[in-house]
Amino acid sequence: MGLVLELKSNGSIYVGDTKIEIAIKQQYKCGVCGEKRAVTLYFEGPREVLILRGELVEVGGKDGARPKTTRRHR
Repeated sequence: MGLVLELKSNGSIYVGDTKIEIAIKQQYKCGVCGEKRAVTLYFEGPREVLILRGELVEVGGKDGARPKTTRRHR
């Protein structure tokens, strides 16, 4: 994607001229190392974005569809 974010708290970012409002809804703790691994982010738009170690991974489907949840350990 070419976009890397580290999110510490709720807020907004700009991608070009588009403002994206971000709210942290859920945080997962790694069962192996105990580190908080992933944050589920919701933004003003149709899709859910999962951030994992600073990498944005897009999950979910068509507009209005219930998004899937992806957990991945690196």
